[in-house]
Amino acid sequence: MQKTFLLTAFVCLWLSTMAQINKIKTLSIGDTLPNIPIIFSKASTLKTSLTNNLQRKLIVLDFWNIWCGSCIAAMPKMNALQKQFGDEVQVILITKNNAEEVDNLFDRIKVAKPDLPMIIGDTMFNLLFPHEGEPLHVWIDESKVIRHITDGHNATSENFIQFLKQVPLKLPLRSELVNFDPSRSLLVEAAGRLSYNAKQYSLFLDGLSNLTGLNYWSLTKDSSENSILFKCINRSALSLFGMAYNKELYGFDVNLFDRDRNNRIVSPLSLHPIYDSILVNEWNAENLYTYELKMENVTEDQFYEAMQEDLKRYLPFKVKIERKKTKCLVLIKNDKVLIRKTVHPNLPSKAEFTKEGFCMINASISSLLKPLLYINHMIVLPIIDETHYDECVDMCLPSKLFDLPKLRESLYNYGFDLIEAEREIKMLVITPRD
Repeated sequence: MQKTFLLTAFVCLWLSTMAQINKIKTLSIGDTLPNIPIIFSKASTLKTSLTNNLQRKLIVLDFWNIWCGSCIAAMPKMNALQKQFGDEVQVILITKNNAEEVDNLFDRIKVAKPDLPMIIGDTMFNLLFPHEGEPLHVWIDESKVIRHITDGHNATSENFIQFLKQVPLKLPLRSELVNFDPSRSLLVEAAGRLSYNAKQYSLFLDGLSNLTGLNYWSLTKDSSENSILFKCINRSALSLFGMAYNKELYGFDVNLFDRDRNNRIVSPLSLHPIYDSILVNEWNAENLYTYELKMENVTEDQFYEAMQEDLKRYLPFKVKIERKKTKCLVLIKNDKVLIRKTVHPNLPSKAEFTKEGFCMINASISSLLKPLLYINHMIVLPIIDETHYDECVDMCLPSKLFDLPKLRESLYNYGFDLIEAEREIKMLVITPRD
């Protein structure tokens, strides 16, 4: 009876809090966090509490999502910080993603699920702290006063120590653009009254990292007006060059923006992202760009050629494609196991991650290259296909494709292999312009 009463009281408080949150303004620095009921997961167990029960000198709300590579890469660091500071600090992970999406993520990636309380399927904190783009960190003191709203890279041992000593910190404020809609043209966002008449154009700006945490890109093909529109916000020069030259480097379209590193680009170290919490803000200010290109009545190849010319014009670099001998992972036939053709020739071609692993049905072997390229920040070497096999196959591989021994073992059973060898491949060489 007592447990039922407590649960009923908690639900009533939750409903009351939700009614209040729907009426109050969003929170900013200097505001006090209301006493919010929270349901969080830790060690596969659901627990309930109130924010007022979190008696810590520092609470860090770490907003993340399953598509945020930098959020996931930072989880071991946040775990380590929690262990280092113990009861003085509480890190809470918050995501809008549901439990199934979170579990599927950690089933297929190398990063272990952190031993931190995690609020899943959040509907409250994202209302209190609306934002575009993760990670976002909110620092709250022991009086539940919001002290900092900033980017995740500022969560360091040195900054935590200074905060706990009550030494003032000058952390950059993440101030979001009000009602910023990344799906709209940048000309519209810039209050361009003639944007409706802009049929073809390119627009190049500095990064907007001081205004929005968005790390965004889109490529839209509109058949009604026969146009192609590319847009990115807060992207590096390497990302832009990778997009403009992807078909020439790989021979097919590959989503380079979802990869941390394009290992077919040779470039100065100054162009590579840095993760030093002290220097990253300065690097972002100097090396992130916002770009939009729209063209009509052109082929994709012509569109990418125009993008290449734009980047040569706007950025202080020279670029050219050269063939270079490079150590690679080469996908081949193993000649020991007979390759089995698909037994589902009439089904639609499919290649996707499932609970069983990465499964391909009636799919070409090239369907495997894209997910392998997607995880290339874990598989360091370029991956090329020398199978010369054009038939469709069925196969189910381990979900953790970066585990090369298991991947090779599984591929071998289907008649393929992945070997390390030197090959002469196309590389994009970027050098500073004289």
